[in-house]
Amino acid sequence: MTELKAAISAKAKKIKVFAMDVDGVLTNGKLIFLESGEELKSWNVKDRIAFYILKRLGYGVCWISGRKSVTVQRVAEDMEIKGIYLGIKDKMKVWEKVKKKFGVEGNEILYIGDDLVDITLLKRAGIAVCPRDGAEEIKNLCDIISSVNGGDGVLRDAAEKILKAQGKWREAVDFYDL
Repeated sequence: MTELKAAISAKAKKIKVFAMDVDGVLTNGKLIFLESGEELKSWNVKDRIAFYILKRLGYGVCWISGRKSVTVQRVAEDMEIKGIYLGIKDKMKVWEKVKKKFGVEGNEILYIGDDLVDITLLKRAGIAVCPRDGAEEIKNLCDIISSVNGGDGVLRDAAEKILKAQGKWREAVDFYDL
């Protein structure tokens, strides 16, 4: 894991909320539909651990997805995600809601997105992140391009980088190092 550049590290110190797209970020973006109409998605346990670390350290976590999904809703409820916005075609419409919900300014939000629908939020976030396999236009906007593809632990990668920049990574590790 490489250290953040000085300019990005300064911005990272302000981050209080981790907001993100779901498909292509927390999952690999592939959808499997059963005959019943139910969809299946694959989630990486590394991201789940990152959620619990962020929650324990007092960070806000928010999901903003263009798709409505019973599966995503269930996972969000199971993980007690406080900000969940599904079926949002114009993601900019929820930006002010997210800031108000968590009591933060835009420069205190890290946003992870992978495709064109995420451009407006990536441009407004304090730190913009994308998976290694994000769209080229998205990579050109991002402060951090993860070393992993969507669905392979992008949140875990971003969380570690930010927590290290904030001097909180050791606290996260110590919780597990009894």
